[in-house]
Amino acid sequence: MLKKILLSIAIISGIPWAIYFGSLYYQNKLENDSSYIIRACVAKTEGPYRVPCALLSEYMGLSIDKPMNLYRYPIKVAEARLAQTHVFKSVRVKRLPPSSLLIEYELRKPVFLSATESNTAIDEEGIAFPYYPFYTPKKLPELLLASTITWGTKTDVSLPLLFLSQLKGLKLCDLSRMELDSLGEREIILKASKAFFRLKPEHLENIQYLKDFLGFNGVVDARIPNNLIVRELE
Repeated sequence: MLKKILLSIAIISGIPWAIYFGSLYYQNKLENDSSYIIRACVAKTEGPYRVPCALLSEYMGLSIDKPMNLYRYPIKVAEARLAQTHVFKSVRVKRLPPSSLLIEYELRKPVFLSATESNTAIDEEGIAFPYYPFYTPKKLPELLLASTITWGTKTDVSLPLLFLSQLKGLKLCDLSRMELDSLGEREIILKASKAFFRLKPEHLENIQYLKDFLGFNGVVDARIPNNLIVRELE
């Protein structure tokens, strides 16, 4: 009876080790199987912007000159490389046996281009990221800040950037005077196709009136709460 009990214990205690070594053997077999060579990348996104698979492969370190086994390829490293471009709101890489990788991602939506930093876009959350080569050239309004911005950082802007960027004809949003030492000199300047708008950072409620003056040829001073001073230019 005792021998049967000891034998049962030995068998039961050996099961986890058998599973462990079995999984190692199976993984090693996959990693050395020539039929699992990465030959393609499949990209999937629900957003309006798409990145060519060739560009994704380049950032993921893939090359037809250097064949890579699907199961040896470091998935987490690939996700980190893509995240370091700063253009993705989310990105995930998965294996698609026998020879493909699936990249599921969502790109940031550029709503402004930096007026001072080259190849730098800003999304509605105020995050800065590179524009080229991930996006098709498109006319976007420019954003001017008092300080420099770097990719992957968030600009200290409390404005509704998405709303501003959608104003028809908007060309420039100048925030460089928002934090001047003199309270009286602090202002926001917006330039549309023909009009200039002046706003106080503490009275952003006057933004609601801007749509009515987008085609106006002149200056609209909206720095006083619920008041507009309009001056037409010749």
